[in-house]
Amino acid sequence: MRRMVSLVALCLTLGLVTTSVAKHPQAEHKSRVSEQDLSNEQHTIDGEHNPKYDQDALFGKAADDFRGLPDSAKESRLKSLFTQMDTNSDGFLSTDELHQWLKGNAMEQWSEYGLKPSDMLTWEFYQQKVTEPDGEYEDKDEESRQKFLERDKRRWDLADANHDGVLSFTESAAFFNAESHPEMQDVVVQETIEEMDHDLDGYISQKEYIDDLWVPSNPSEEEPDWIKDERKHFDDERDKDHDGKLDKEEVKAWIFPPGDDHVESEVSHLLNSCDKDGDGKLSEQELIGCHETLIGSAVTNYGELLAEHDEL
Repeated sequence: MRRMVSLVALCLTLGLVTTSVAKHPQAEHKSRVSEQDLSNEQHTIDGEHNPKYDQDALFGKAADDFRGLPDSAKESRLKSLFTQMDTNSDGFLSTDELHQWLKGNAMEQWSEYGLKPSDMLTWEFYQQKVTEPDGEYEDKDEESRQKFLERDKRRWDLADANHDGVLSFTESAAFFNAESHPEMQDVVVQETIEEMDHDLDGYISQKEYIDDLWVPSNPSEEEPDWIKDERKHFDDERDKDHDGKLDKEEVKAWIFPPGDDHVESEVSHLLNSCDKDGDGKLSEQELIGCHETLIGSAVTNYGELLAEHDEL
């Protein structure tokens, strides 16, 4: 798995990006990840809900492929998706399960590790997987490997909600997708500061902020206008107390800006559209009967989960 690019550069060039599948935690070490939208589509058009937004949220890029499937194949894939989302196996999707799925689940990572959702992930097993040949840290020198593992352990301990030393499938979603879980925000802030704080003073200076955005190809290269704009943005908006550096609270306000809760909005829309009996949860048949809405939802990564993975 490759490292993600800096959130600052990402936001400036691409805007908000969907993250619907689990990522290795090291992928976020370089990211400046804020609360992300569930689609590049507008949520509403002329006051009406945009179905393409739902398609992205649930199925991903392959929503169009899913539409072309016969009804029997659509039903089969939706049943498989329902089983993945129904983490407590009670035959319904609760609002909590919908929230957890939209925040980012750990299915891809657990499949790579040969685990089932009912299994537990131990720290020893995780260490083995990331340091073995072809593991995320296999090619790192010992000092770097130890640094990354210490960082991962801090994240692990926070994700371990019941403090039993192992991660359940649900807990691991917070570990692998920390940026989408409010309880993990402080550790993401700390990781961001450690990644950018080259003088080790515990803050992010303007120089460190800019260096994370842009590296000149040669010493005489002129600074582009967008970097000049970012310097001004740092001074006027990021550095709220105007002391020339960002502390933890200022970093938190930067990478987790206040705004609409896209996940909450999508859960509400799915329940309003699909919960026919009004019991506040979705049955398998309600999910299947609502497939046209789901084709446009983050639940299926906008169709990708249904169109590409027969083995779901």
